[in-house]
Amino acid sequence: RIIKALRDDAFSTRRLCLIQLFGAGSGFVAAAATLASGCVDAVLVPEEIGQTAECFDTEAFRDHICRRIGERSTQREDYAVIVAAEGAGPGPDREVNLVWLKKTIQAALGRGLPRGGLMVSEPRHLIRAMPPDPSDHIYCQRLADLAVDNALGGFTDFMISRWKQEFVLVPLSEVAGRTNKIDINDLFWRQVINSTGQPSFRRAP
Repeated sequence: RIIKALRDDAFSTRRLCLIQLFGAGSGFVAAAATLASGCVDAVLVPEEIGQTAECFDTEAFRDHICRRIGERSTQREDYAVIVAAEGAGPGPDREVNLVWLKKTIQAALGRGLPRGGLMVSEPRHLIRAMPPDPSDHIYCQRLADLAVDNALGGFTDFMISRWKQEFVLVPLSEVAGRTNKIDINDLFWRQVINSTGQPSFRRAP
């Protein structure tokens, strides 16, 4: 809902909107929010563009965004929406990466920026603080019930997870110290880039 509201603002003020979301280590939040909103022109995640400036193909990015803006400018709707995970960039933290992204976008697009310029929003905490919907309530209740039930049954050192449509026990040794990453070759990421229409922004080695 927040992305859609910011998209409406970018549309009405004819700006390029950069939205930074949670995701220091992976881009699941940014990618899922992009797919759910259906109104994002480009999404940047650390798994795809890397975490060094040399990995980001600024030319491919510029061409894509300029094309999207150009398609709309004929209808007096020159705007664009970019979503970025906070780990998408060469810096060690979100603030460094946000500064880098702003400078990179402005330098890459130059006069191709919409007439309203670039606006930046960081609604990370607003998104995390959204009230749960009924499916969230059911999911969390099932996790809690199954955790207690299996603990009373004598199982230890495990977590509850959902695999496809089933809830399963996963040994903590299998997940501790690991970070789940987007597989940029799987169906989920293909769905995301089909939604945005973007090419790969990862520079070829």
